[in-house]
Amino acid sequence: MKSDLVKFREILSQLPFDKYWQIGLETGELLKSIIIENKFSKVLEVGTSCGYSALWLIEALSMQEKASLDCIESHKERNTLAKNNIALVCPPNVVCNVHLTHAPECFESFNSLNYDFVFIDATKSQSIGIFDALYPHLNPKGIIVVDNVLSHLEKMQPFIDYLKENKIDYKLHKIDAGLIEVVKN
Repeated sequence: MKSDLVKFREILSQLPFDKYWQIGLETGELLKSIIIENKFSKVLEVGTSCGYSALWLIEALSMQEKASLDCIESHKERNTLAKNNIALVCPPNVVCNVHLTHAPECFESFNSLNYDFVFIDATKSQSIGIFDALYPHLNPKGIIVVDNVLSHLEKMQPFIDYLKENKIDYKLHKIDAGLIEVVKN
C-alpha cells in the first residue's frame, strides 16, 4: 500500500508543467537515493515550485531520526502552494521550512548555511552565484545537485564552464532534464 506522501506526490505530478516546472521521476528517485545512501539529514532546496520535488526529499529525510529541510521559492503563488503541500506531509522528525525569498541574495540573512545536501532548480542564469554562495557552507562529503543542465544547456553552459575552470569535479546524470552532481571533498 502506498504511503500518503507518495500518493500526494503522484497528484502533484499531474499539475501543469508549464506553470509548476516539476522534476522528472528519475530525478526524484536519484535525489531520494543520494540522501538515503549518505544518511544526510540537513537539506536545502533552491527553487521549490509547488513542492513536488520537496516531497522526494522529505521521503528520504523521514528515514532519519532527526532531519531538516529548507525550501526556497521566490514566486508568491508557488511558495504558498509549496508551504501548504509540504505541511500536509512533513513528518514530526523532519523540520520543514519554506522561505519566500530569492537566491542567492537571501543566504546573507540565513542563520546557518551548513547543509549535507543541496538541490538547485532555480533561475538558470544564477546557478554560479547560488553555487558560490552555498558550496563553502556545504558539510564535508556533502553533495550539490543542479537540475536542467541538458534541457537548458545554453543557459547552463556558463555554469559548466565555471566548474571546469575552477577544477571542480562533477558527475553528469543524463536523466530527465540532466543533472550535475558535485561532491565536496
